[in-house]
Amino acid sequence: MYQFINNCRNNDKLTGNLSVNEIQTALTSWIRDSQLRKYPDVIESLNNKSEKNALVKQLRLYMDKMNIIRCGGRINNAPIDESAKFPVLIPKKDRFCKFIVMDAHAKNFHSGLESTVTFIRQSYWIPSIRQCVKSILRNCVTCRKITGRPYHTPDPPPLPSNRLNDSPPFTVTGVDFTGALNVRTKSNSIRATQHIWNPVEIYSEACTMVYGGWWERLIGLTKNCIKKVLGRALVTFRVLETIVIEIEAILNDRPLTHVSTDLTDDEPLTPSHLLYGRRVKTLPYSGTINFSSEENVQNLTHYTANRQSSVQKRIIHDFWNRWRREYLTSLREQHRNTGINTQIIKVGDIVQIHDDTPRTVWNIAIIVKLVYGRDGLCRSATLRTKNGTTSRVISKLYPLELLSTDIPCDSSDNTITSTRKAKTDAKEKIKSWIQPFRKA
Repeated sequence: MYQFINNCRNNDKLTGNLSVNEIQTALTSWIRDSQLRKYPDVIESLNNKSEKNALVKQLRLYMDKMNIIRCGGRINNAPIDESAKFPVLIPKKDRFCKFIVMDAHAKNFHSGLESTVTFIRQSYWIPSIRQCVKSILRNCVTCRKITGRPYHTPDPPPLPSNRLNDSPPFTVTGVDFTGALNVRTKSNSIRATQHIWNPVEIYSEACTMVYGGWWERLIGLTKNCIKKVLGRALVTFRVLETIVIEIEAILNDRPLTHVSTDLTDDEPLTPSHLLYGRRVKTLPYSGTINFSSEENVQNLTHYTANRQSSVQKRIIHDFWNRWRREYLTSLREQHRNTGINTQIIKVGDIVQIHDDTPRTVWNIAIIVKLVYGRDGLCRSATLRTKNGTTSRVISKLYPLELLSTDIPCDSSDNTITSTRKAKTDAKEKIKSWIQPFRKA
């Protein structure tokens, strides 16, 4: 700006990159302007050579030859730079302070709180510096991409009716996209397994559907079993298929209720009981029956078949009675109010989407709609990414910027209606910053 003003007033034009003197002149102007706006009482006390001001006495403030307020002290003879002995006083609640902190933070390769404070104190003194630096670094977008936390999840809502009512198997179904697995071909080369359709088409179609935590959890259990069994081994497709089927049987035989140590108690309920009335990994008949004898084959009449069918129905009926009595009541023990119901998520926030990839390559999206439950709390959101629109639970969304106060939104209007107004306000702020330079 000073170069522009000089070129407007003088015939001797300044061009090219900024020189060290020009940068230092601009920095001195910023410092004087910041101190003049925030410390007028300190400047008056120093001009009158009075120590009635508490800050002047506490920090031993004085004015240097550039009319900049500096801090004194007792380390005059220390073998360090003059700027570290007598640092410049910078007000903490000022925009220029934010510039200094962010510049020091970037020069230290986005280091933590203590390293940034140490670097700043080589030249500047900021009152309550740790609290000030911490609040500014919290908004660093580069750091939030690597170490930021997701939105807080509110208290869990009541379970939906389709998880509590009796219903036939596969009344509610879902599919989760687990990705490709590497297998070994006949020529000992590595090949990624295909699902059934084009993976690109599946991905684009799945992005428009609602997430499903139930089957996502089962996919996670399946992946863990595969990793523990295979490790780094590379097997053929048939071997992988056999392993997945065996894992399927193990997951369907997982206990849903308490496992008793008493052998006389009933065995715990499993998902397999819903289909077969027994665990998949148990024999469907008594071990004493010999199907190879002609006597047993001749006894398989229409009457015995009907009797076996009625027995099977009774077993399924007993399962549902135990399911209501044992499983439903056990859900109370798993209820925990550990969420945070004070939410800051808003439409227009820029977020990262959690994925099973390195965090540096996570997709960036903008929130275009919030999905509220019957209790008025948001647990999922609709996002717009470079690939289209998708939905995600808020615990998998990592905010990059604190835009909540800039783009207001309430539960009755979940669309981006104030973006244009926010841009207009930003333009007005920029004009107000440039106005003093225009007058100069």
